[in-house]
Amino acid sequence: MAELNLPRILIVDDEALVLEALRRQLRTHFDVTVANEPWEAMELVASKGPYAVVVSDLRMPGMDGVTLLYRQAASTLPSSSICRSMFSLTCTSCRPTP
Repeated sequence: MAELNLPRILIVDDEALVLEALRRQLRTHFDVTVANEPWEAMELVASKGPYAVVVSDLRMPGMDGVTLLYRQAASTLPSSSICRSMFSLTCTSCRPTP
């Protein structure tokens, strides 16, 4: 889809199912690249960047999402970076009891 000049985004998560779900949801509006680990994301930014947005999982083995984005800030920080966590996206039932 790069031929359509869609904004390029990079999604970083250590869970393959999360990466695939996000790619499917966003591919019609963005040129999506995914990375399974922070080190792979750093290599992609260095070799194929810049990206308009980097979306990173917060909790990953080896390096957390905040550290990944901080390290990228020294070189090629995209115009927007998002650090997400499934914990912050999870919602419990908030219905009032009758």
